[in-house]
Amino acid sequence: MNMKIKKNIEDAGVRAGIQEYLDELTSVEVALTRREHELMEFFALGMGNERIAKLIGLVPKSVQRHRQAIMDKVNRVSDFKFNSKLLMVWGRACGYGSSFDDDVTG
Repeated sequence: MNMKIKKNIEDAGVRAGIQEYLDELTSVEVALTRREHELMEFFALGMGNERIAKLIGLVPKSVQRHRQAIMDKVNRVSDFKFNSKLLMVWGRACGYGSSFDDDVTG
């Protein structure tokens, strides 16, 4: 088989696998507080606790507690084991993080 065709087939399989994973990931539903929704906008962008805390007037420890609370909620209702990176992916897949302009994220 032509190597280019084989690579395209493999790439298509990877993309399909990723899409299936994202579909399953976005089907995870949890009840978040107003503050947790607010913070998910930042978490989805991969921002750190200290940066978020400065932007919204909290201490970093509070941001970390909210991050952990969200991960705990998701881990209770899904087969996924969330960490900060997966929280970011889940947030982006669910539409968080798109409401900020480059002034906040840059």
